[in-house]
Amino acid sequence: MIMVEQKYTRKTVPNLIVHLPAVVLLLLGFITVLPAAAAEPHSIPPADSASLFASHCASCHGTDHLGGRGPALLPDSLIRLRADELTTVITHGRNGTGMVGFADQLAPAEISGLADW
Repeated sequence: MIMVEQKYTRKTVPNLIVHLPAVVLLLLGFITVLPAAAAEPHSIPPADSASLFASHCASCHGTDHLGGRGPALLPDSLIRLRADELTTVITHGRNGTGMVGFADQLAPAEISGLADW
């Protein structure tokens, strides 16, 4: 590749000044979009989490969260799990138990919503 040195002349400097506001706006757009893209997935509303629990979790953990084939999911029993651990269990399951992972069935926001719910 041949590099060509560009010299700025009196004619090119005004062109740069004309395009400067557009460049600034473009950079500001990236600054506002990037943090949102890098953020954790947002949780879904509690009503949707309740619906997801009923369709994916209640068959093992009971409709009243008191357990069945799976353990009870009461605040007293969940207090020992950190939020990220709970999200990992819902996503990937737990080896040696009947808890299967739901990464292939639920979106990250849905999993986060269940963990928060």
